[in-house]
Amino acid sequence: MHRLGSIASIVTLASALVVGCGAGSGEPSGSPDASQPAVTRGPETDPPVVIESLDPNLPPQSDTEWGRIWNALPPSFPVFAGAEVADAEQGPVSGAFTVANDVASPLAIAEFYGVTLEEQGFGGTALDGPLEDGSYTVWASNGYTCDSFVTILPRGSESLITVLYGAGCEFSQS
Repeated sequence: MHRLGSIASIVTLASALVVGCGAGSGEPSGSPDASQPAVTRGPETDPPVVIESLDPNLPPQSDTEWGRIWNALPPSFPVFAGAEVADAEQGPVSGAFTVANDVASPLAIAEFYGVTLEEQGFGGTALDGPLEDGSYTVWASNGYTCDSFVTILPRGSESLITVLYGAGCEFSQS
């Protein structure tokens, strides 16, 4: 009996501590974990935050759900042959293009980016798709701080290509 009484006391004490710490109250308790940055987000309709470059010769950058990106592509970034500059359907991007379906399939475009980015020094590349919406994605990284993410989305008679070029990548105007 004594043992059951001790266990009941421990359970009661643990419950009191949990309630006393604000668990389940919906209110934050204590200070945030120093290893986790505090994230403040506005409504989804907030315009993207544009970060101006300290170098006036470089384009600005934007924060996206994927991470911070350059708001333009350097001339050295590969562009699929026959692609035409387009407007992105959403969010800030580094570049947006369309390619007619009679020029290339979404898979062929994705394979081009996978191979070409690897040849340009992105040692790690990954191609994924087709996804539920028929799109393909290509992620490429140099293994340090430079990542890029290319999405190829089929739509009607063309594919929309959007590129997120990470702010950790060098940006050369030449």
